[in-house]
Amino acid sequence: PYSRAWRSICMVLSEEARRSVRAAHAAHAAAQKLGNRSMAREPSPRVHQNSSSSPPTALVSWAHRGEDWSGEQAAAWTQEVVEFTGALRANGVDADLDLFHADEADIDWTRFGPRAVADSQFVIVAISEAWAQRWSGTNEPSKGAGAVAEADALKGLFQKDQAAWQRKAIVVVLPSQSEAVIPDDLMRATRFWVDPDEP
Repeated sequence: PYSRAWRSICMVLSEEARRSVRAAHAAHAAAQKLGNRSMAREPSPRVHQNSSSSPPTALVSWAHRGEDWSGEQAAAWTQEVVEFTGALRANGVDADLDLFHADEADIDWTRFGPRAVADSQFVIVAISEAWAQRWSGTNEPSKGAGAVAEADALKGLFQKDQAAWQRKAIVVVLPSQSEAVIPDDLMRATRFWVDPDEP
């Protein structure tokens, strides 16, 4: 059971997303990319609008795996996050994910996450125990540097402008995860329970 509908998450994002929901497309492109091992980012589907405004932008921040996960658990989580990001894009959100840049030889991974946090209108945290550990600093220090950098960039924004942080940060609980892992100091963020299979 999910207490929020897909339409709700898109409504929170912006007026552009509200207009885009009416013309939602199938959300399989990103999942197919995962199956083909080709994660090069394609342009987001664009809904024809009379307005000249651009679609909202969002970074999906996530931890690739828990420290005690099997390879199968990590693969299933990856697919869930990719399908969620694809569903956002199908609903008119210009959502980005680090995996979409995996084939870019010149990418600087030490700067990718923090720059995306700063440049995106929204940061959507696909919460998991592993991401919560990176937020709280309780992860193994040699693991999850990308998620730690994104969490630190979010914390830096909070220190500078709490209102801007409140508008930017969104926590999403996907079907395989639990809200119980959301850290107490992240509870002030807008939260949604969503299922990519139920657009």
